This record gives sequence, C-alpha cells and structure tokens, in this order.
Amino acid sequence: MKMIKYWFIACVCSFAALFMHPSHLSAQDHTLSWADNGKAILVRLKDTITINLRGNATTGYIWDVVNPIPSKVQLVERAYAPYRTLVAGGGGVYTFKFLVVSTGSCELIFTHGRPWEKKIPPMETFRVVIEDDGIMHHC
Repeated sequence: MKMIKYWFIACVCSFAALFMHPSHLSAQDHTLSWADNGKAILVRLKDTITINLRGNATTGYIWDVVNPIPSKVQLVERAYAPYRTLVAGGGGVYTFKFLVVSTGSCELIFTHGRPWEKKIPPMETFRVVIEDDGIMHHC
C-alpha cells in the first residue's frame, strides 16, 4: 500500500514538473493604456507589450519613447492611427509594441510633446516598469 502511495506521489510530482516547465508557457501580449501609467507589469521572455496612448498628431504633439530603449525589450512596431480621417483637430492612438528579449527589470518612458521644442518640457509623461516574473531564470 505504501508503494502505491509513493508511486502516486511521484507521478503527480513528475506531471506537475512537466506542466510547470517554462517551455510549455506561451507568450502573452500585455496591452497597456494611460490608465496603466506608473504601474509595474510582470512579463516573461518572448512576451509582447503593447502600449496605446491617445494623442493628436495634427497639433504637432506626439508620443515618443525616451531613448535609449532598455535592452530588455525590442521595439517592433510604432504607429499612429487616427480615429477618423486625418483632419486638423482630429485625435487618434499612438501604438508602441515591444518584444521582451532578455530577463531583468527596466522602465519604459514616453513623452508627449513637440519634438522641435527642445527647451519646453513634455506636456505629459507615461511610465511603466517592466519586471521579470522569474520563471525564465530556471531555463
């Protein structure tokens, strides 16, 4: 009877170890917006981070990521999509998509301003801390 009990425990532990191995975890997309300003998110290697920020390109104010971009992430997409046609005063969404390429933590910082106005501080700043969830450290 004890042998069956130990065998059962060994099977359950083996199954759990196999199931919990990071190679079985699929990459996730973390979609963030202005509501996530100042927050921290947990990510894994190969996850994507999509940041959508409202703006109005027709006024000259743009959202841009502050350089240098941390080495933990790679910028894979940068876009602006107007809500309607690109008319003066019409707003839209700036989208930045990053791929997590290494472990560790970093901070992504975005500024909302006019790029040619170097001496004027940005109108707004968006920050998010990217933290490693620790799972990939065991590979």
